[in-house]
Formats: sequence, structure tokens, C-alpha cells
Amino acid sequence: MRLTRKHQTPAIGLNMTPMIDIVFLLIVFFMTVSQITHNVASEVRLPEVESAEDSGLEFALEILLDRNGDIQLDGLPVVPSTLNSGVRQFAARANAKISRLQVQLRIDRECDSALVNEVFEILAAAGVERVYSAVLNAASPGK
Repeated sequence: MRLTRKHQTPAIGLNMTPMIDIVFLLIVFFMTVSQITHNVASEVRLPEVESAEDSGLEFALEILLDRNGDIQLDGLPVVPSTLNSGVRQFAARANAKISRLQVQLRIDRECDSALVNEVFEILAAAGVERVYSAVLNAASPGK
């Protein structure tokens, strides 16, 4: 009678099932993501820009809004109620239509946004079609 058993060394093996599951999940993930990005990327038609020579716009009008709420129209102080007439007078002096003016609105970064919105509304009501705005650094308001 034999009391000792033969010890068989267990077979060393790798269970490939989890790795195969992960590979399939990655395949499904990348297929899904590639479909989403393909659907999201739609064509955007950008507007064509006229060159400065072809636009026929007059340059000129500069409006400055400072941090105290003061408005300057070409260096002269104005109040919001007279801004519309000031723009019209400027256009008359320049012999230009208001719609052909380019207005540069220079805004101090600490200026009240309600005043900025009001000035934009006044300019739109006056018939100005092109307004370019620039925010000024509070440390250098003259630049």
C-alpha cells in the first residue's frame, strides 16, 4: 500500500478571457467614438471678407468709454442721450452715410457693462453697421 501520493505540479496557464473581453470593449469603444466624431464634424460655411479697399467704408469715429462711465466721441465728452446726434453730426461733417462709418469703441476694462450695451444700442439705432470694440487695460487707459 502506498501512503504517499504523487504530487502533480499544477499546469501553469493564462486565462485569456478577461483580456479578450477588454480587447472587444476597446474595439467597440473606438468604433463608437469614430462614428460620433464623424457625425459632429459638419461643414461650416464661413462668410467671405471684403478687403479694406473694396468695402467702401469710411474710417473714423472713435468712441471712448472710461471706468467712470464717461463717454468721449472723437475726444469730446458726450452723454448717452446726445451720442446718436453726435454720430449723425460726425457723418454729416465727413459727407458719409452713417451705414458706411466704421466706429471703434474703446472700452476701459472696468467700465460698466450696462453702459457698453446702451452705447451699442444707440449706435444700432443711429444706423451704424460696423462697430469694432477694444478693451483697454486699466493700467494704461491712454493706449
